[in-house]
Parts: sequence; C-alpha cells; structure tokens
Amino acid sequence: MKSLFNKKGFTLIELIVGVSIFTAVALAAIGTLSIARDGARRTQIIRTVLDNVNFAVESMSRKIRVGTKYHCGTTGTLSDPRDCSSSPESSMTFTVDRGALGCISRYTYALGNHPDGKGKITVKEEITDAYGCTSTVGFALPQDLTSPDVDIDLLRFYVRDALSGDFKQPSVTMVVRGVARTPKGEATTFSLETYATQRKLDQ
Repeated sequence: MKSLFNKKGFTLIELIVGVSIFTAVALAAIGTLSIARDGARRTQIIRTVLDNVNFAVESMSRKIRVGTKYHCGTTGTLSDPRDCSSSPESSMTFTVDRGALGCISRYTYALGNHPDGKGKITVKEEITDAYGCTSTVGFALPQDLTSPDVDIDLLRFYVRDALSGDFKQPSVTMVVRGVARTPKGEATTFSLETYATQRKLDQ
C-alpha cells in the first residue's frame, strides 16, 4: 500500500504564482469593464446633448420654411427682407402668419451667451400684428433653444433671394458649430449645416 505522504500536491510557490496570475487577470477584466462602462456612459451623454442640438436646428428649419420676409442680421428695418449670401450674419429675423385672422409674429434667431460664457442659440417671438391673436403674453423675451451642456461658438445664416418680386424662392443656409461637454469636462466638437427654402411662393 502506498503511503498518503507520497502523493504530490502544489508547492507554496506554485500556489502563490497561480493566485497572482488569477488576481492579475481579474483586475484586468474589472478595469476593462469599468472603461467600457465609462465609455458607454460618455457616449450616451454626448448623444443626448447632440440630440438637443439636432432638435433645435430642425425646429428652426421648420419655422423658417413657413416664414416670409427673411432679414439677415440686425442692420436696417427688421421687417424688410435683406440678403447676406456673401457675408453671413449670426442672427436672422422673419415673419410668420400664426392664423387666418391676421395674427402675425416676428421671429429672431440669434447667437447668445449663458451666464458662464458658453454660447447658445436663442429665439425671440414678437407679436407685430395682434389682431386675431388668442394670447400675446410672454412672447417678447428671448428663449434658449440649446442646452447649457452645449457651447455654441458659431452660428451663421446665409440668406439668398429674400427680396420679393424676383420670382426666386428665398432660402437660408444655416451653419452651427460648437462643443458638447460631459459633466466630467470631456468635450466633443460638432458642426451642422442645414438648408431651408420658403414654402410660400415668391411673388
């Protein structure tokens, strides 16, 4: 009969090496999972911020399409059409008929700033002809279109064929550029460009 003491097992050194290897693999796996989780969280935050910008730009495009009397910039009378196809501006104004009874609004999109200095896109609606309007309260103050998590550093409007009587449809090319930031300060730059044409036929 063989003695039980003759059976070979793991030596102390072998156990230490095995445990060390297992620990190293486990730590590497945990680190990889942590990095993947942080990356997914960062991607989700950036995606949410960019969705806000896309929504703002799409909202502006829809409103511009139904507007008339496109006026680029702040020079001159805002109710008069004004082109700026070769020298873009950071704001534009146009009018929208809000109802069949003659309720007319004037919208102005512009580049502004948050209190912390970050850039933002604002919209201001003014009632220029209140006949037929159901409410005129709270329209004259600029409203933020973009989130405080977004820093808009460039907003450009290129307005073409705004003058009436040339039988050309007025159009607007809008360029938006900025930085989206996570709560940890990680930044992702973006640049958007969209094009809108006046829906009402030019006379």
